Amino acid sequence: MTTEDVQAIHNEWTFQVQETINREKHKRGIKTNKELAGMIGEGEAQFSRMFKGGTDNKSNQIRKKVFKLFNITEI
Repeated sequence: MTTEDVQAIHNEWTFQVQETINREKHKRGIKTNKELAGMIGEGEAQFSRMFKGGTDNKSNQIRKKVFKLFNITEI
């Protein structure tokens, strides 16, 4: 597997995460990522990093909070 393959897989996964979060936000009437970040007690910048596909520890923690809030079990 090449680095391009890995990047393509990561990009697809990131897109799926974004689409899932956006769908759940829409269902609940949450209009902005800033609003969602506040609901889970995180800053807008940290949330944005996670939303754009961040894989650092903080992004993973935020992603878990969002998934728990929205009861997302799989992407």
